[in-house]
Amino acid sequence: VWSACDLCGLCSYVTQTVDVDDVVAPVFSNDDGLPTNVTDPVTCDTLPDPEPLCAKDTCTGLNMSFTSWEEPSAEERANSDCPYTYRIWYKYEADDACGNHEEYIYFVDVDDSADPVWIPSTLPPTTLTISCNDTAPDYTLWATDTCSGNLTDSTPDEGTIEPTLPDSAGSTCSTSYNRTWSVCDECNHCIEHTQLVTIVNDLDVWWTDTPDNITDAYQCDDLDSIPNSSATADHLCGDVTPSGPFERVSPGSEVCTGTYTIEREFHVTDDCGHNLT
Repeated sequence: VWSACDLCGLCSYVTQTVDVDDVVAPVFSNDDGLPTNVTDPVTCDTLPDPEPLCAKDTCTGLNMSFTSWEEPSAEERANSDCPYTYRIWYKYEADDACGNHEEYIYFVDVDDSADPVWIPSTLPPTTLTISCNDTAPDYTLWATDTCSGNLTDSTPDEGTIEPTLPDSAGSTCSTSYNRTWSVCDECNHCIEHTQLVTIVNDLDVWWTDTPDNITDAYQCDDLDSIPNSSATADHLCGDVTPSGPFERVSPGSEVCTGTYTIEREFHVTDDCGHNLT
C-alpha cells in the first residue's frame, strides 16, 4: 500500500496485490557432480554403492525417497546362462510441500567377466611321484568367485583309466598320467589345475616259497629219483616268474669222486632289474 497526503491532511492511497506461488521443483546436487550411467560393465565385487544425492528447494522442506531395481530381476535371471549379467537402476525422488516433484535416475551395467580363483592352500602339488603299490591321495580343491562365492571340485578327471605297471613282460619301469581338476562358476567361467602323477617301480621282489635242502644220500645210478624243486616269488608291482633250477655240482672228496653235492639255483628278476637268487 502506498499513501500520499498534502499539508491539509488530505490523503490518497494505492494498493498493489502480489501473488506468490511455488512452481519451482527441487534441485538435486552432489559435491562431485551428478552420477552418470555406467555402460562399461562392472563385476560383482566392483559394483559401486549408490551415490549420495542432496536436494534443495527455494521455498519449503522436502520429502525424499530412494529406490533401486534390477533388469532382468534376480528371479528372471535364475535360470539364465549367466545370472550375474544385469542392469541396476537407481532412482532418487524429491517432493516439496507444494507438490513440485523432481526425480533423478541412472543405471550401472553389471557383468560377471572374472574367472574363479583357486585357494592356494587347497591345491595339490603339480607333480607327484608314488610307488607302484600306492595310490594317489584324494584332494578337495576350493576356489573363490567374485559372484558365485566359494566353489569346490573334489573329483579329478583323469581322462583315461589309471595305468598300472606290466606284470611280467615289457620293460616299462615307470609310467605317468595327468589328473585334472576343473571348476566353473554360474556363468561358465572355468579354471583347471593339473597334477602329473608318476608311478615308479622301486620295490624289490621276494621269495614266497623255496625248497628245503635234500639231505638224503642218493646212489649214482638213482639220481632220477631225486625230487624236483621249484620256487615262487612275488612283487607288489606285478607278477614275477622265477627261472630255474640251474644245477651245478660241488665236488666232494678227492679220494672218492663219486661223492658230491648238487646245488640248485633259482633266479627271479622284475621288469626294472630288481633281482633275487
